[in-house]
Amino acid sequence: MSDSIDLVNAPPHYTSSEVECIDYIKQQLGPNFKYYLEGACIKYMHRYKYKNKPLEDLKKHRFYLDKLIQEVEMESPF
Repeated sequence: MSDSIDLVNAPPHYTSSEVECIDYIKQQLGPNFKYYLEGACIKYMHRYKYKNKPLEDLKKHRFYLDKLIQEVEMESPF
């Protein structure tokens, strides 16, 4: 697999169509999208210890945490 493929931020299996998968999920879940992001954070923090690619899972955790932070910032009146 090529080094130029970003399996954390833009995996090909999620970006192969005009609408990126995470954007579609956000559209479908609306205000509940943040709970999806929270669940993804929990998943990747849990599984990084048990899979063969711990660094990749920690980076995926960070990806979802950054998205969750963005969502909370957009809701915050401050």
